[in-house]
Amino acid sequence: MHTNLFRTLTAAALAVAATVSVVCAPAQAAGPRPLFQLPFPCGESWHLATYYGHDDYDIDMTANTGVTNGRPILASFAGTVVTAGWDSGGGWMVKLNHGNGWQSLYLHMIEAPLVSVNQAVHTGQQLGRVGSTGDSSGPHLHYEQRADGAKVESWFNGVPSGITSDGSPTTGPLFIGGPVSPSVNVVSRNCGTNDFDSDGKADLIYRRASDHNLYLIRGNGAGGWATGVSQQIGTGWQDADLLTWPGDFSGDAKPDLIYRRPSDHNLYLIRGNGAGGWASGASELIGVGWHDLDLLLAVRDFSGDGNPDVLYRRVTDQNLYMVRGNGSGGWVSGASEQIGTGWHDIDLLYSPGDFSGDGKVDLLLRRPSDHNLYLIRGNGSGGWATGASELIGTGWHDLDAAAGASPN
Repeated sequence: MHTNLFRTLTAAALAVAATVSVVCAPAQAAGPRPLFQLPFPCGESWHLATYYGHDDYDIDMTANTGVTNGRPILASFAGTVVTAGWDSGGGWMVKLNHGNGWQSLYLHMIEAPLVSVNQAVHTGQQLGRVGSTGDSSGPHLHYEQRADGAKVESWFNGVPSGITSDGSPTTGPLFIGGPVSPSVNVVSRNCGTNDFDSDGKADLIYRRASDHNLYLIRGNGAGGWATGVSQQIGTGWQDADLLTWPGDFSGDAKPDLIYRRPSDHNLYLIRGNGAGGWASGASELIGVGWHDLDLLLAVRDFSGDGNPDVLYRRVTDQNLYMVRGNGSGGWVSGASEQIGTGWHDIDLLYSPGDFSGDGKVDLLLRRPSDHNLYLIRGNGSGGWATGASELIGTGWHDLDAAAGASPN
C-alpha cells in the first residue's frame, strides 16, 4: 500500500510535456522534443480540435467540464518568455522559448498575461487565463508547438495529439486537401515537477544519516528508478534539520532546495543548475529567526499568484502559516499569514501538488494519534476548499519521512 501511494505521489509530481518552438529568423536545428504537458492544471479534461482552413497543426482547446472562460493557462514546459502582450489577431498572448529550437504559443487570453518578456518560467507556471480576445469567436485557447520556426504536431505527456491537417490545400504547412483531423479529449498531466536533473522525470533527494551527505536518485518516469545507484550531490549536510523537496523557488525554471540550519535557525536557499547539481556552491540566506517551527514545506504555488510559497508550523501555537514567495528567491512580504489552527496532531506534512485533480495544490498529512494519512484540499488562493480532512490511507505508522518533508 505504501509503495503504491508513493508511486502515485511520484507520478503526481511529474511535470513535463510536449513540444514547441518558433522564431522569425531561421533557428538552429531543433533538439530533442521536450516532454510537454497540456497547458492546464493537473487532472482537467480538455477538448482539442481544429477546423477547415484553420492552418495545419493549430489547436483550439475548450474545457470538457465547467466554464472555459477565465480558466488558468499553464506553461507546457519550462522556458523563457519571448513575447507577452497584445496581438491584433491573437489578442492577449504569450510565446515561450524552450531552447534547442522549440517554442510554444498561447493565444486569446482574457486579459494581459501574468508573465513578462525575458522571464524564466517553470513547467506548470500560470501564464494567464483563457479568453476570447483578438480574432476569436468564443472563449478558447489557441495553442501551437513549433520547431525551428515551423508549426509541428503537438504532443502532450509524450503522446501525439493526432491533430495535424486542417483539410485545406491552401493553408500550410502541409497544403494537403482532405479530411480535417478528428478532435480528441485529453486529460492534463501538468502536475508539477520534482525534476532535479531536467530529464523530464521526477527524482528523489535524500540525506544519509551515516555520512550526512546529500544524494540524488533519478526517477524513470514510471514509478521506479532510472538507475539503482545513488549519486552524491552534496557533502557536509549535517547542519540541516529541515529540508524541503525540490521546487523552483528562485524563478530561474530550475528546481532549488530550501533548508534550515540548526546552528543559527536561519533559512537558506541553494539553487539547482537543472542538471542534478548546483548553480553555485554557496547557500543564500533568505530568512532569519526561523527557530519557532518544527514542520517546513515548500510548495509550487499554494496562494495562486504564480510563485512558489513556503508553509510551516509554529512550535509555540501549533498553527500553520504561509509566507508568499516573490518568484525570485525571496518573499512578497515579511509577514506570515495564518492559514490553519490546531495542527498539533500532525507529524508529517507533504504537498504532492494537485493530488485531487481539481487543478489546485493540496496537502497530505499524517496524524500521530492514529498513524493514518489524510488529504486536505487547497482552494487555489492560500486556503482550503473545505475545512475537513479526508482519510485516504490507514496503517501509516511505519515511516518517518514523506518525500523529504520531516520534522527532523
